[in-house]
Amino acid sequence: MGAPEAGREGKAARTRLAVRRAAIELCLEHGYPATSTKAIAELAGVAERTLFRAFPTKAAIFWFDPFLSRVIRRLDARTAAEDPVSALSSAVLATARAITDEEWRLELGRRKVILREPDLIATGTQELNLAATRIGELLTPVDASPELAFRTALFARFAVAGFGIVPVHAETTTEEWGTELARVARLAADGPMERP
Repeated sequence: MGAPEAGREGKAARTRLAVRRAAIELCLEHGYPATSTKAIAELAGVAERTLFRAFPTKAAIFWFDPFLSRVIRRLDARTAAEDPVSALSSAVLATARAITDEEWRLELGRRKVILREPDLIATGTQELNLAATRIGELLTPVDASPELAFRTALFARFAVAGFGIVPVHAETTTEEWGTELARVARLAADGPMERP
């Protein structure tokens, strides 16, 4: 990747971060329905059209999940083909350990906003399904039988669904969270990944 491309990606990442910060702050203060994308863009210091280039909808700001995106980037197809459960467990634990304090504060804020808004909870299903599908693809060996491909996809969906219900409190550390996510990945495999 060339320097101009890397610069654009860095700028896009900074824009997404600024928009996420602003949206979380405003929605915690005023509520999700009362917070406009215009107000979010203004607080983030970007034009509203720039906000929509980064996130297609206001809900997408909250459902952009940098954690699952990082897990996906950490998955190694070779390791995953040998032991998908260990590969996913290791990826979630390593990703959780790499979360910065600021990212963790944003995650806690994001969760507070989502839990206060039932309609926002419902919109997250599609994003989580996309992440689960991608994880399932990465964990499935190229030469997998249809049965193994199905079981691996089911495992990925169970794991991602389980990640979403792991309790997180203000006192929860990223290490504790990552350890619990890794445990959820192992639990999610109990049915789908058992050998017939």
